[in-house]
Amino acid sequence: NQYVARQSSFKLNARGNYSDGSTSDISSQVSWSVDDSSIASISSSGLLTNTWAGGVNNATRILNVSAQFNGLSDATQVTIVSAQVSSLIINPTNLTVAPN
Repeated sequence: NQYVARQSSFKLNARGNYSDGSTSDISSQVSWSVDDSSIASISSSGLLTNTWAGGVNNATRILNVSAQFNGLSDATQVTIVSAQVSSLIINPTNLTVAPN
């Protein structure tokens, strides 16, 4: 289960499993949908954006996300949280890159 903070986004991916055993990313070919558009939106490429204003800080809601393709479908749940990102940390903190 993925958590998505207020005004944050998360990219979902849809993988097609073919009858010959191969797979490929079909994220931009599926039809994405969410069960509650008042708390999140999803783009045609699978970018889910938390649009929920929340109310109480750190409140959570479960969002059902589904994808359809040629009569096939799958679904997952995403936890939408009203908490906002309050700090940022870059890792690694010290990095040395050698020339070519």
